Amino acid sequence: ILTIFASFFFALILCEIFLRIFYPQNLVSTFFFQNKDGLYLNKNYGSAKHETISDNKIAYYHFAPPHLRVSKKDMNIKINDIENKILILGSSIHFGWFLNYDETFVGLINKHLKQKNKQTKLLNSSVGGWGNASKLSYLKNFAQEIKPKHVIVFIQPDEFGASYNNSLYYINEGKLIKGNRPVNKIKIFVNKFRVYNFLMTNSHLMNFGRIQILK
Repeated sequence: ILTIFASFFFALILCEIFLRIFYPQNLVSTFFFQNKDGLYLNKNYGSAKHETISDNKIAYYHFAPPHLRVSKKDMNIKINDIENKILILGSSIHFGWFLNYDETFVGLINKHLKQKNKQTKLLNSSVGGWGNASKLSYLKNFAQEIKPKHVIVFIQPDEFGASYNNSLYYINEGKLIKGNRPVNKIKIFVNKFRVYNFLMTNSHLMNFGRIQILK
């Protein structure tokens, strides 16, 4: 049994080396997940790395409660201490996909507000793939916790289709009804383990396998 295990482990190492040399993969940490209602959310804490081989670029994402993308220095932020909070609800372009925080429009505006000594801060809850139903669900779950003074909702044409397909809400006889979106329980389970997130961040073999499964 030990010999079989050692052979299997050695084969995995060879595959990892082969991919790193001849077929390197984009390395993407897990930085969002599904909650029990099927809503995709940013991580509630910690960081994630997004690396692409073709562009030779690395972006880092940092998070703070409740499921906000923040700068690295704001990872321990206490939102109740912020005088004027403006909540941003959007999708990948508003999240700042493959951009470091200071390069995102939220980061740039917050930097300007700080320079002007304004007691106002934008809080970015955006998630890639969100439709309007996802934004509504986030508000219902976290608006009381955040207590924003203003809410800015960004809407793109393709998000109407996303809202229809994700089944979070539907309209019946003129009434908005909460739906029952399928939840990937296996993905929720594996995302709890630090070793899985470590491998997704550093292993070309793991990311190759993830891409093949998603095809």
